[in-house]
Amino acid sequence: MAATLGSGERWTEGSRNAEITMKFWEFLEMLVTKSLRKLTENSP
Repeated sequence: MAATLGSGERWTEGSRNAEITMKFWEFLEMLVTKSLRKLTENSP
């Protein structure tokens, strides 16, 4: 699956992988933050 940019040039494999990795870490960070917030709210 090759995503095409407006100019018609293709994403290189490296930049696509970098973007996926970045999104994955952002998602992971969000999950951890939510979990920590839930823990701190529930603690007496």
